Amino acid sequence: MRDDHADLKQAIIEVLPQETWQRCYVHFLRNALDYLPRKADDDCRTELRGLYDRRDLGEARADLAQWLNKWQGKYPKLCDWVEENIEETFSFYRRPRQHHKHLKSTNMLERLNQELKRRTPRAHLPQRRQLPAAGAGAGGGDPGRTHRRHPLPEHGVAARAQE
Repeated sequence: MRDDHADLKQAIIEVLPQETWQRCYVHFLRNALDYLPRKADDDCRTELRGLYDRRDLGEARADLAQWLNKWQGKYPKLCDWVEENIEETFSFYRRPRQHHKHLKSTNMLERLNQELKRRTPRAHLPQRRQLPAAGAGAGGGDPGRTHRRHPLPEHGVAARAQE
């Protein structure tokens, strides 16, 4: 999943100019896998993930510099990408430390959204009709396959019959 939405970032800048974009570090780490070979060092990924457990931004940046220095020779594409994009994931360090755990990832928000979807009553939503199988009516077709009727009569079977 990509969460580096250019349009959303631009909207935040326009509407909330005092705020900064916080890119989810979990999604960032998943995106980092695109720049690593399949059999890459687990240490490389583990150390990159560890940058999000530092006490403050200064400590995270210092450890990032060490990480880049260590892995640049072996994984230059990854290191270039990380160096270019990681600051978006460090925005949570600008908030009080007690909130870091909740701000650095969107996982909690995603779980909440899933729970709300699960709990939301579906009574207010229109009921889906079971469409007849294509072979059930005139015209034959695959009996296991369903078809849609076009909602506008001028485009449907009745309109073609009138032509």
